[in-house]
Amino acid sequence: MRTGSDGWRRTWRRIVGGVLGLGLVWAATLAPAPVRAGGSDDRLTIDAMSAYGPLARATVAFPHDRHVTALSRPGAPDDAVCATCHLQDKDGNLFEGFRRDDGPVTGDRLRAIFHEGCIGCHMKRAAAGRKAGPGDVQCRGCHNVAAGGRVMPWQPASVGLLAFLTGPMLWLAFAVFFGGCLWRVVAYVRGLDWRLDRVPYGYFRSLALKGALRSIGHWLLPYGARNWRLHPAYTAAAFLFHVGLVIVPLFLYAHGVILRQRFGFAWPALPADWADGLTLLAVAAGVFLLVRRYVLPQVRILTTPQDWLVMALSLAPLVTGFVAAHQAGPGNGWLVAHIMTGELLLIAIPFTKLSHVVLFFCSRAQIGMDFGVKRGGQNGSGIVW
Repeated sequence: MRTGSDGWRRTWRRIVGGVLGLGLVWAATLAPAPVRAGGSDDRLTIDAMSAYGPLARATVAFPHDRHVTALSRPGAPDDAVCATCHLQDKDGNLFEGFRRDDGPVTGDRLRAIFHEGCIGCHMKRAAAGRKAGPGDVQCRGCHNVAAGGRVMPWQPASVGLLAFLTGPMLWLAFAVFFGGCLWRVVAYVRGLDWRLDRVPYGYFRSLALKGALRSIGHWLLPYGARNWRLHPAYTAAAFLFHVGLVIVPLFLYAHGVILRQRFGFAWPALPADWADGLTLLAVAAGVFLLVRRYVLPQVRILTTPQDWLVMALSLAPLVTGFVAAHQAGPGNGWLVAHIMTGELLLIAIPFTKLSHVVLFFCSRAQIGMDFGVKRGGQNGSGIVW
C-alpha cells in the first residue's frame, strides 16, 4: 500500500530530476558563442547615464552603421532613417541625443528613453520575424563594454533558450504556482472542523476577524510577536531572507523593464545599490539559517533532506541573479541559471514547505480567530497568537 510519504518522495524525485536536466542545459550555455564576423566597426560608446552617478551596468557599445543599414528601406531618404532615433527641431535639424532634444532630462527619464526605445524596437522587429538585437531579458547584449574597453560578444546561441524560458516556460511556472497555491488554500479550508470551531466561525465573526488580522499583522512585523522577540537573531535573519526573496524581485529595475515591455506597466523600482545590498544580506541570512539548522540540536533533529533542498532552491535565484548582473565575462549561463532556478522555485512552492507563502496567512488567521474569541481574546489583552 502506498502512503502519503511515498507520494512526496515521487514528487521530489521528479523535482530533482528536473534540476539535473536544467543543469545540463545551463552548462551548455556557459561556453561563450563565437563572435560573429562582419558588421561595421563604427561603434559609439553610450555612457550618458554616467552624468547621474556611478553606473549600475556596463556602458553600451553601439554599432551605429549596422543600425542604419538595418533600418534603411529601398527608396527611403536618409533623413527618414535618422528620424527613427533622432528628434528634429522646427527647421528639420536633428538633435544629437537619442529620441530627445537638448533640454534637461532626469536620469530616470533618460534611462526609460533608452530602454523603451532600444528594447521596444528590437522586440517589435523580432515579433515581426525580422532580424533584431537583444530583447528585454538580454541586458548584457547591449551593456557589453568590459573593463579596459573590450566589447563582449552577444550570445545569439542562447536567444532561443531565453525566449522559451521567458515565454512558455514562464507562463507554465506561473500557472503551476497560482493554481497550486489556490489548491493548497482550498484544501486547508476544507480540512477545518467547522463543527468544532463553529463558535468563532459562526457566532462571533467580528471578533474572529479582528483576531485574525491582529495575528497576521503582528507576525508580519519584525519583533511584533512575542516569539519573534524571544529569538532576535533568528528573527533578523528570517526577515532579511524573506525581503530578498519577495521584495527585491518585485521591485528590481530589470524585472520592471520586462513588465513594461511585455504588459505596458511597471511600478517604482529600488535603487540598484539597495537591490544589491538587500540581495547580499538575504544570501548571508540564508547561510545563517542553514548553519543554525545544522548547529542547534533541537533544530537539526527536525531537519529532513527536503529542508536542505528547499533552502538551496531558495538561495539559488538570489546567487545566480546577482552574479548574472555583475559578471564581467561573456556568456549568458548565469542569466539562464537565474531564470531556470526562479521558475523551478515557483513550481516547487505549492508542493513543499514553501507553500507557507499562502498557508502562513491561513494558519495565522485560524489561530488568531481561535484565540481572539475562545481564549481570553474578547477582553483585548494577552499574547497575540
